Amino acid sequence: MITFSCSSCREKFSVDDNMSGQMGKCPHCGNMMRVPTRSTNIFQIFQKDTYFSDKHLNSLYVGFLKANENLIVSQNLENETNGQQFVVLELRTTGRRTQIIVVNRYEVKNTAFLAIASRIGEIQYNETAVKALRSVNLMTMFTISLNNDNELWVSNLRLLSNMTQLEFNHAITDIATFADAMEKDIFGSDTE
Repeated sequence: MITFSCSSCREKFSVDDNMSGQMGKCPHCGNMMRVPTRSTNIFQIFQKDTYFSDKHLNSLYVGFLKANENLIVSQNLENETNGQQFVVLELRTTGRRTQIIVVNRYEVKNTAFLAIASRIGEIQYNETAVKALRSVNLMTMFTISLNNDNELWVSNLRLLSNMTQLEFNHAITDIATFADAMEKDIFGSDTE
């Protein structure tokens, strides 16, 4: 059984595991939502095609949602106090594996960039760090970094202004696939 709550009205639900990933309306408040792959208290709402204030990014993101609905396990739109907006997606990769992806817009000197990142996992042992470094292909288009909390991240920064729908879709799915493969090589399974 998968248990979850509607983030709008907080009504609690329990459904069979075979309902995982299916879309539906909350019978109490009418919000569109997707059944998560595992039990959670967070239940994402698919809003009416309004995610980012940047119209080009919003259009690309809505196109991605429509084209990849079968891959999306959950999504959450966040607004920081400085007005920065970002989306956190959980995407299916291979088999029952998923990857968390953060999609963000940055502006530097009036130029908009798309930043996409995925957390691979926390490095706790030196052997894991060595394995992580050995798995990095120097010719990859992604940046691999270790933050202050010893979390290994893969990221990519691209110019947003002329990005096409196909490029946007590939940017997200490619980083999910790459991060998932790294996670599998280094840690062996999805990490929480």
